Amino acid sequence: MIIPAHNSAVTLPETLASVLAQTYDDWDCIVADDASTDDTLAVAQAAGPRVRCAHSATNVGPAGARNLAIGHAGGELLAFLDADDVWEPEYLERQVAAFDAAGPRVGVVAANAYFLTAAGRAGLTYAEVHGRAANVGLTELLRSNRIFISALVPKAVVDEVGGFSTECWGSEDHDLWLRVVQAGYRVIATDEPLVGYRVRDASVSANALSMARTSQTTYRRALERGGLDRRQRLIANRHLLLQNSVEQLELLRCARGAARRVRLALRSLPVVLTTVALHPDRWLAWVRLIARRR
Repeated sequence: MIIPAHNSAVTLPETLASVLAQTYDDWDCIVADDASTDDTLAVAQAAGPRVRCAHSATNVGPAGARNLAIGHAGGELLAFLDADDVWEPEYLERQVAAFDAAGPRVGVVAANAYFLTAAGRAGLTYAEVHGRAANVGLTELLRSNRIFISALVPKAVVDEVGGFSTECWGSEDHDLWLRVVQAGYRVIATDEPLVGYRVRDASVSANALSMARTSQTTYRRALERGGLDRRQRLIANRHLLLQNSVEQLELLRCARGAARRVRLALRSLPVVLTTVALHPDRWLAWVRLIARRR
């Protein structure tokens, strides 16, 4: 299993405890310490002999840290787990069994996840928010990332498509899944929530501006690779426009000074108006989000 960790000393003990509690016992765990300035490396080293550590002297981000750990992995299958998430005890047992029963050309075994907040376990699951991952094709995957990061993937497939892209800091998983599906591999899924996904304000995915920018990179890469049909290119271009609008609105929200706000508003107006026309259902949600953050 692959665990990237940057300043994760607070959450990593619970994450590693969930690994050690797995009912499936044939595993190897690699924690990639991504230039942490806290006790992350010490926590990983204290977890026991089954947990190995790789260390990066510079902060390379989640994608780079995962690639570092993958380089030290020797098994057939890779199971991804973030340093603030947790597995249910049956995670590996169910995921490996699904892979073994699925037949050829399986590129991803996705798992459903439940949300963990400061108040505890939330009611919705990742699949209920983003859609089911089972048998997802390229068109559906371009519409939204239905595959939660804590998935099981053959190492040979990850190596074939080139690993995680360090250009996509925060959406590197979506970028990888798109490349895996484009390479002709199937996605299967276990619908039962087997992962606890911790939602925190400090997480990469909680930053709307950074996520808008990294999502644009992911869609640009998909378009540049080619191989998309007309409908898929339209979806990718619309999402590019959508995320550009989110970026402009976030910049406007964070701007200081009336003059700067006016300049940003004038610059972003054409993009935002076009996006409103293409995505009218999302406009009200944006307005409410901005109002709530003020």
